[in-house]
Amino acid sequence: MFSTDFESLLVYSEWDVFLKLSFSLLACIRWNKITHLLLQREHKNPKPQEKSTEREQKSPTKRNYDAVAPLDAGKSPRDTEQPRCYLSTRLRTLVGLCFLIYGVGCLVYSGISIKVSQSSCLRYPTCVQFAYRWLPGGSTDICECLAYVDRDLAPADAENLTDITDTLAFLASAGKLQTIQLVNRRINGSLPDELQNCQSLRNVVLIHTGVEVFPAWVSASFSKLEYLHVEGESTDTNLVELPSDLFTSMANLHTIHLSYHANLPSLPSMTGLKTLESVYFGFLDSIKAIPSTGDLPEIQVVALEGLPLVRSLPNVAQYESTLEMVFVQDVPACCSGFLSDGDCNTTFPSCCGEFGSKNGSDTGSALPPTCIILPDEESLLPTNTTLSLLSQFAANVSNFCVAEQATCPNTIKSNKRREKDICQGVLYRECSSLSEGPGMCFNEDMGRVQCTYSQSIIDLRKAEIAAGCSCDEVEEQWLGCTA
Repeated sequence: MFSTDFESLLVYSEWDVFLKLSFSLLACIRWNKITHLLLQREHKNPKPQEKSTEREQKSPTKRNYDAVAPLDAGKSPRDTEQPRCYLSTRLRTLVGLCFLIYGVGCLVYSGISIKVSQSSCLRYPTCVQFAYRWLPGGSTDICECLAYVDRDLAPADAENLTDITDTLAFLASAGKLQTIQLVNRRINGSLPDELQNCQSLRNVVLIHTGVEVFPAWVSASFSKLEYLHVEGESTDTNLVELPSDLFTSMANLHTIHLSYHANLPSLPSMTGLKTLESVYFGFLDSIKAIPSTGDLPEIQVVALEGLPLVRSLPNVAQYESTLEMVFVQDVPACCSGFLSDGDCNTTFPSCCGEFGSKNGSDTGSALPPTCIILPDEESLLPTNTTLSLLSQFAANVSNFCVAEQATCPNTIKSNKRREKDICQGVLYRECSSLSEGPGMCFNEDMGRVQCTYSQSIIDLRKAEIAAGCSCDEVEEQWLGCTA
């Protein structure tokens, strides 16, 4: 909300420029009048010392002090000044009345706008910020929503999320949306076409919405987008298609987060993103290569995680002056030979697999399909400059190619089955399994509440209860919650 309020201070259109310049011009005129008035008063009423000095210089003899200039009997100074003062008073009164009428009109219009806008958006409590506008004779049913935020951080029924497609379409029809944040809400298939009207959209956060397609018009309509976060759910259908030119017109985009889209076949090119600072690609099972990046003069963070088919990393040497962190975990590029001059490490979990088989056919090779085969795939190897830069980030062992955090792709596929839901949406309930042992019902990624077998998370909840945090006496009795 702070970012949305702060943006209201910025200049986005010609109308904003006109208003700001008009107020500045009025201020200049006003101060100019005040300055001239002060100078006139100073000239008409000089200091006593200056008056006596001037009289002494102009009157060397006593005769001059006694001399009296004759008065014009037909015309007095008061008569000449009276019409001028009368005109000046009338002009000031007229201008004052204009400002008074304008001010009263603004108050009346503002009051009506607030009342009408609140009445129009009353049916949509998830519209957390809307514009206060009123057009005489216009429809009073349209809610000019600026920020649409609808979240359920711990859904009780993850199988049947609330469908908000129609609500999103209605709020987008006014064309004023700037922020969309949806968590654990259902979008039926594609983004609604009404979003084409939202040319000022800047923040899009879609987490566990089930959206499958971004239409072709997104690139042009979301040209002012600054933040894009689309996160799927590991056991659900998620993104299956993105336009190849998605980022072409997004000159203001500074953050990209795409994760948990197992069926997404490819990523759009990031060439031309002059303001991009952070990019995260995670758990994209079908992605075979990171898209071309081109010139990214502001890039600071590159994070890649859970990409079982990506055997090489992008050329980051060109970003040496701005790059602050490279995060790489559970990616075959860690062991494919990309970092070791073609020497594939088959003991690393990410490079497991059936030897000599690639894409279901026998290649005659003694290496898994995740390994780089030389000399046929020598073009995948990095330059010495890139390798040197990556070695600097590899020094931080917690962020770069940790074997304990890597998994075998074959193991992932064989274990991708949904266990019986014993949590039923209840947080912190005790759960267990024969293979994993004791656990606790929790949702680490704001998704479905499921059994989590992490002792550190269990200990953290116990510490919260011991510190006095509210708890459920029935479900959390095993954690130390008492009456």
